[in-house]
Amino acid sequence: MVKIMGAAQSAIRAIPGILRNGPLMLSMGIPLALGNVVGLASLPAVFNWYIPKLDKPKWAPPAPVFGQTWAVLYAVIGAASYLVGKDVGWTARPMQIYAAQLVLNLAWQPLFFMIKAPAVAQADNLGALQL
Repeated sequence: MVKIMGAAQSAIRAIPGILRNGPLMLSMGIPLALGNVVGLASLPAVFNWYIPKLDKPKWAPPAPVFGQTWAVLYAVIGAASYLVGKDVGWTARPMQIYAAQLVLNLAWQPLFFMIKAPAVAQADNLGALQL
């Protein structure tokens, strides 16, 4: 009981710091949350189509590595967006391009796994590169 109370008190003491860093938390949390939603929605297709049926090269990493890797990438992408947004403004052109690329990035997984349209997913990649 004492440890639980100590943890709760620590969490309460951390609230001002979290609120003070709200823009950073949002910048990292939004891509992480959206990536998790898209990843969880795509999971059945990964296990029912990608892993057992799609031919992959021998050097392809195991499927479980992707979720962990993208979680880190989305956190870093969010942190970078925070630094840029803080510097140039949250509605500036670089942030608009970032938002468009994030949408295209998040669209790739449903296009590839759920719709099973690798060519369309590749076009999505090319669209993101054009921004």
